Amino acid sequence: MPRTLDRSVTDTPVVPDCVPRWISEGRSRAHDEIWQVILWNDDHNAIDHVVAVLLKTIDEISDVQAAVTVTLAAHHHGKVSVARCHQEKAERYRARLEGFGLTATLEKGE
Repeated sequence: MPRTLDRSVTDTPVVPDCVPRWISEGRSRAHDEIWQVILWNDDHNAIDHVVAVLLKTIDEISDVQAAVTVTLAAHHHGKVSVARCHQEKAERYRARLEGFGLTATLEKGE
C-alpha cells in the first residue's frame, strides 16, 4: 500500500527555537536595526554649506527651514541626529556627508 503524505506537516517549515526569528524569516539582522546618523559641529564649515549639504544628502530633510534647524542644533549642541534609518542607508548618509567635508558618525538607535 503506498504511503500518503500529510500535507499539513510538510507545508509548514519547522524552525528550531534556537534560531532567531529574523534568520528563520530570511531577513538580514542589520536591516531590522535602526541607526542614527549623527552630524557633528566643526569650526571650518560655514552654516550655509552645511544647510546645502543636508538638502543634497539626507532624504528626510527636504526643505530649507528643516535643514537650517538641524544645522543650528548641531552648532549649538555640538551634535545632532539628522536621520534614523536602517544601517545600509545610514552608512550611505554618513559617507555622503563626509564626502562634502562634514563630520558624521553612526549610533545604534532605540
